[in-house]
Amino acid sequence: FTPQLLQVLSDHLKQIESGKLTVSWINFSQGYSVPIDSLNRFVNRQREGRVRRWNIHELAPIILANLAKEKPQLKIVELVHVFEGFGRLGIPIVVAAGNSGFSEVNFYSLFPNVISVGALDNHGRRTPYSSENSAVTLWRKGEIKSYAMPKGVDLNGDR
Repeated sequence: FTPQLLQVLSDHLKQIESGKLTVSWINFSQGYSVPIDSLNRFVNRQREGRVRRWNIHELAPIILANLAKEKPQLKIVELVHVFEGFGRLGIPIVVAAGNSGFSEVNFYSLFPNVISVGALDNHGRRTPYSSENSAVTLWRKGEIKSYAMPKGVDLNGDR
């Protein structure tokens, strides 16, 4: 989460709002895994409780607001406004849930208007490496088996 990211997303939002660019969604292939327990310093435990895997989505706005106060140079407030701007236009931002296991969260999953996608194995079960928390909004196949074929590689099983 850098000022450069804010600039890129802001520029794209302006192009979309002006009609110069049309998109259905943004596939944001950026991750920043954070241990969930480390986010507890950004909440008032007496008032909001502890950050856990099952309540992180509820505490996300508080975490972002308090992080913004502590580190204004990260431009979190401005980034939240840009994510909300895409939401007002009906353009979701899709991020990977993360591949650091269940005790971490992709920090970008905490932003508004985000679809956070967790990974399923080839049998439809959650993979052990995928982040698993309440900020994950969608689960999709994350393992792809490939097979060598005489004229290339088969990635979807259609030979």
